[in-house]
Amino acid sequence: MVFVITLIVVGPHRFPEIARQAGHYYRTARRYAAEVTSDARSAVAELEAEVESHKDEFTAVSAELKEGLAATVEETRGDLESLGRSAEAAVAEPTAAAAHAAGSPVAGNGATPASNVASGRGLITPRELPAADDDAAGPEGAAERPTDGD
Repeated sequence: MVFVITLIVVGPHRFPEIARQAGHYYRTARRYAAEVTSDARSAVAELEAEVESHKDEFTAVSAELKEGLAATVEETRGDLESLGRSAEAAVAEPTAAAAHAAGSPVAGNGATPASNVASGRGLITPRELPAADDDAAGPEGAAERPTDGD
């Protein structure tokens, strides 16, 4: 249909010349399109290679970070467990010393130091500590104590 309209418009004597020029432009356009497509594909291939190399780097860094964090977590866990054992021992020593001083294997709070730790009670509060001799008399004993002013 396009050829028929072109033949009618330009005439039969100029038609071969115009067809040659159209073919030349068509080949030039195809060459240009192939070149642009080739350039685009090579650019995409370069980008993919660069992304792949960065992906490998990121994977390596990620693995290093995971190893470092795991080591730090394990070290911290060990430190905390050691600190917990030290705290349990520190709590057990004064309670055992107070029970031994009182001549009883039971601390003033009614439990042995080992049972505090084993039962999960952990630290004892000041109220659970054995009463001192001065405080044993209570409020009425305080009135019986001599004062400096009397």
